[in-house]
Amino acid sequence: MNADNQVTFSAEKEVDLDAAKMWTVFGDWKSLPEFKEVPSDLVTFEGDGIGSTVTIVKQYGDLLIEELTALDDKAMTLKYKMNEFGDFPILSYECTMEVSDSQGGGCVVSWSGSAAYHNSKAAKGEEASDGKDSFAELVSGFYGTWIANAAEMAKAS
Repeated sequence: MNADNQVTFSAEKEVDLDAAKMWTVFGDWKSLPEFKEVPSDLVTFEGDGIGSTVTIVKQYGDLLIEELTALDDKAMTLKYKMNEFGDFPILSYECTMEVSDSQGGGCVVSWSGSAAYHNSKAAKGEEASDGKDSFAELVSGFYGTWIANAAEMAKAS
């Protein structure tokens, strides 16, 4: 995949919570679908720790399979990749979730990722707008919403 097809996503928010408290939710691999607002009956986990996977059954039976690739509780960093993409227009996907202390108190929560964008209509020779920028904006928006959801869960715990 060439660099022209690479797309990046990111969101960062300051949260009025202690970083360690925020990490109890944001760093919990098995709570990820909950703050992504995925109904629990659509989620299956396999394994524990690095290499464990979560399978999410999307509308129309499409599968998303995400795999935990790194988890560092001391550094408050979690990384995962997607192995099955469902109907997303991507060929690869990796992301990093981090929590750090904020200088003004509270914490900074960030979620960043990258993917190889694949426009299936263009690949078939059909007329299609690229859509890469729109897709990046959409995913970055999801990240921001998911951070806010995780913060609310952490505040309630």
